[in-house]
Amino acid sequence: MSLRTLLGTALLAFFVSAVSLPACKVAAQAKEPPTEVSIGIAAPVAPFALAQIASDQHFWPSNVHVTWATMSPSTIVSSLVTGRVQLVIGAPPQYDVGAFNANAPLQWIAQWQDPADFEMIARPGISTLADLKGKVIATTAVGSSTAILAEMGLQRAGLKIDDFKILPMGDVGSEIAAVASGAASSLVLPASSVEPLLAQIPGSKIVYDFYGKKIPWIGAGVIGYKPWLEKNPAAVIAVLSALNKALNLVHSNPALAQPSVTKFVGSPSPAAADTQFKYLLERTTSGLKPVSLKTLESIYTAVRAASNGSGPTAEFAKTAYNNTYLQKMLATSR
Repeated sequence: MSLRTLLGTALLAFFVSAVSLPACKVAAQAKEPPTEVSIGIAAPVAPFALAQIASDQHFWPSNVHVTWATMSPSTIVSSLVTGRVQLVIGAPPQYDVGAFNANAPLQWIAQWQDPADFEMIARPGISTLADLKGKVIATTAVGSSTAILAEMGLQRAGLKIDDFKILPMGDVGSEIAAVASGAASSLVLPASSVEPLLAQIPGSKIVYDFYGKKIPWIGAGVIGYKPWLEKNPAAVIAVLSALNKALNLVHSNPALAQPSVTKFVGSPSPAAADTQFKYLLERTTSGLKPVSLKTLESIYTAVRAASNGSGPTAEFAKTAYNNTYLQKMLATSR
């Protein structure tokens, strides 16, 4: 074989290998399995229904395999840290307090409801917040959004912490049952859940509207464990993209989104379902929004005021959110 033939054969082999290696690499990447993402949801209320809509409309991108379920708010911090769930849809400050106390790096990465969309309801015979002196206030848990807002409202009315009793019930259903039975005199609920309760307890009334007072709050948002977020940015962006499409659908095609919301909240009647959806439509943004440092600082100030000065600090607030993932998702979806 001539030298010229040998050189030609060698060059051909080099060319083939150079072309094949990138092709093999692309094939290997294409075979990578989707990232498993488990989402915990703090309660079956309308503002938290985006995962249900995303599932029903097949919005989840192919690079993630998403499962979701409602869970007890008291287990959210430990579930995020241990990897039982990777993301949570809910509202502060219970998780923030738990993260602060455990030195766990949790971060809010998006929100779609600010100010606080909550109302305080009281049983018959109670007309004002001042009438709740000496009464029992039902909440989901100590340190939860309903507990902190209840304490904030009562303090604004001139009551002190020892003027009333907070009764943690564990979940929204038990909280409502306590007021319906008379075991508690009042509770704070998302506004979308209030009208059905007022019908259930004749003579009950709204004694404080937090939304009307424009109190800064994350009424609904997504929180995650910082180490997992940093390790899986593509999966985080994919999930945010699907949730954003779900929220867009609520506002652009309500008739298509409402059946998913009704299924998620388990409304007992068509009228209750319509009410839940009405508040979701009227009191959420049309797309995911960045988390505000000012809002977090306001929430943590309320927590410390209700806890004799203990709780997340302004310095902690600076590390408790990260808008980078949302910004990248919005940039790629334009």
